[in-house]
Amino acid sequence: MTDEQKFLFDLNGFLVLEDVIPAHECEQIKDQIFKMKFTPELLPEEERCVPGGHLAQLINPPKVVAVLNTLLGPHVRMDYGYVIWREKGGRHPMDLHHGGPTPEPMFRYFNSNGNIYSGMLRVVYEFNDVEAGDGGTCFLPGSHKSNYNVPQSMVSLKNGEQSPFLHHITCKKGSAIIFTENVAHGGPIWQNEGKPRVSAFFSYNHLGMQFHKPGFNTAVLNSLTSDQQQYFRPIWMYDFENDKPNF
Repeated sequence: MTDEQKFLFDLNGFLVLEDVIPAHECEQIKDQIFKMKFTPELLPEEERCVPGGHLAQLINPPKVVAVLNTLLGPHVRMDYGYVIWREKGGRHPMDLHHGGPTPEPMFRYFNSNGNIYSGMLRVVYEFNDVEAGDGGTCFLPGSHKSNYNVPQSMVSLKNGEQSPFLHHITCKKGSAIIFTENVAHGGPIWQNEGKPRVSAFFSYNHLGMQFHKPGFNTAVLNSLTSDQQQYFRPIWMYDFENDKPNF
């Protein structure tokens, strides 16, 4: 990460990387997500679930890996993943969530001796342009470091009730939005009737932490390259018999 990226991530709790996925690959991924949602029988088994098929390239793009390794360390595992195809009127089921102090170690965020330490990170890939007023992912900047819980008066994502302090992400297709899980975030109602929101959401932890239940399809994992499979290693445990860690 550059010094500017570190500053912006620490300031806001999120970072937008452009040109992560080439345009022609975005179209291939959109086609796969459409079939996953509406006609999965047209896909081979290993392409019906995250992160199989064209989605596999989202596991470790170099620009994203540079951020993951800076914020989580060199031993990173993918914790969870899902995709959305959201037409106008659709939204995330939750209002603005997280932010403020948390007892959960996998969500904590702190800075020490010039280094950022983040718990779970989310990476959101957008495969259509997200423009102002569309209803893309939004954040309450800086809330990942707040000493106070987000007031209830600020959590609504309904039209006309949103906090004026929310920052709504706009970006070109092929962009990746990376954020610490503890920044207050949400997905308001999608407003663009001319195009759906088509996205993939991946979660990453340090190899020694796990938040979601393991559930990746075996056929999908077997279809990945060896470099990609490294992100699905078992959670780290110390091997006392051989006196060494298992990563």
